[in-house]
Amino acid sequence: TRPAVSEVSSTCGGGFTELSKLSNDHEFLGTTNELQLISVRGSAAFDKDFNDPEVIDEFSGVFICDHHRNELSLQWTQYSFPHFIKTNDGKPKCSYPDTFHGDKRPLTKRLNTPSASVTVDEAKAVMKLERILLPVGLPVCPHHKSTLEQAIVRMNGPEVPTNDPTGPLRSGNE
Repeated sequence: TRPAVSEVSSTCGGGFTELSKLSNDHEFLGTTNELQLISVRGSAAFDKDFNDPEVIDEFSGVFICDHHRNELSLQWTQYSFPHFIKTNDGKPKCSYPDTFHGDKRPLTKRLNTPSASVTVDEAKAVMKLERILLPVGLPVCPHHKSTLEQAIVRMNGPEVPTNDPTGPLRSGNE
């Protein structure tokens, strides 16, 4: 499932960059380079080793336009994209896609820090367990940060599928 906060625009623009050229050292919230960051935000590519030259070579001849590179990486925090839930004056709020907060979502002050944002391991756990794509770097409140940390623990435990084979997986420790 792709909630609104993980949707990517359909607008292309500007020049183009070959994705394999984005394998620079650009660690961000658990990703190893810009290619991995774009890939997990845009297509949930959590199971690739973005340090492996063969994986990088898979992206030779594959290009990204400037608009999508900005949206998924370089200008992520500019709030002009739909990834963030914001106040009327543009301050970021907890953007976790659920109804826990209702209309009273708390402000998030420290963007792009592991303590206030979704990390790559947390996004991978939510994708594996709940089949929901959360973008790395999404601002979250302490309540949802705790939920994400618990998802990693559940992901690393023994998996027991629910009765519905299309439904979310749960840890056998619950």
